[in-house]
Amino acid sequence: MIHSAFIKCFQFFVLWLPGFLFAQTLPAQGLANTWNNFEGKLGNSDIQMSLYLFKNGDLKGNYILKYIGTKILISGTKKGNIVGLTEQISGQPSRNFSGKIIGDSLVGTWIDIAPRPALHFMLRLMSSTTGSFEHRYTDILGTTENVEQFVQTARSAILSGNKDWIADHTTYPLKHLVGNGYNGIANKQQLIQHFSQIFTKEFKEKISQVFTTNLFVKNASVMLGNGELWISNKPGSTKDLFDYTIIAINP
Repeated sequence: MIHSAFIKCFQFFVLWLPGFLFAQTLPAQGLANTWNNFEGKLGNSDIQMSLYLFKNGDLKGNYILKYIGTKILISGTKKGNIVGLTEQISGQPSRNFSGKIIGDSLVGTWIDIAPRPALHFMLRLMSSTTGSFEHRYTDILGTTENVEQFVQTARSAILSGNKDWIADHTTYPLKHLVGNGYNGIANKQQLIQHFSQIFTKEFKEKISQVFTTNLFVKNASVMLGNGELWISNKPGSTKDLFDYTIIAINP
């Protein structure tokens, strides 16, 4: 379920899903127990930040600089529209984010403990989803790391043209979006045959630019980018034995 989450100031956001535009006003009851996913700039660098807001105003989560690609843990508090976050390195407080929520954005200053200039950051709320802090991807078997590793592997396989891997990790019949209609892919052989038509140069360019972490989740499925790929557990998966599969491709 999409929750209208972070603060009352976030009055509106839109999210593209395959073939539809969803827009919601954020209700007051969605303020807590929610993952809130931001993207934007830290100085000149692309950054993603994901924050879980607890009922008492505490925040925990991570941020990722695209050129590094490693999650850095952060924690802090939200008091009114003021947000303070501290990065943890080897268990010790380090760099700080000091910001303010303005509309659907989180803006402020990043300060290093080393004597270097502070950097401005400006992040926009991309999506908000419910779930526990411990289990980010609701109703999906496996850990956060399991899910995100599969998504990273799937993207790499597409970009490198690994037709067999993609065909082996896709559920059929598959529907992929072309123009205003759906074309069906009935089996592995058809996907391999039409691979270049589905995974076009434009499609590859789009997915090469997006984060594969802190993904939007809905109906036990996670979304890469703006819905280019949807991933879920493989049919028949159990708590003790599970795998993942591509359930939708939207060029």
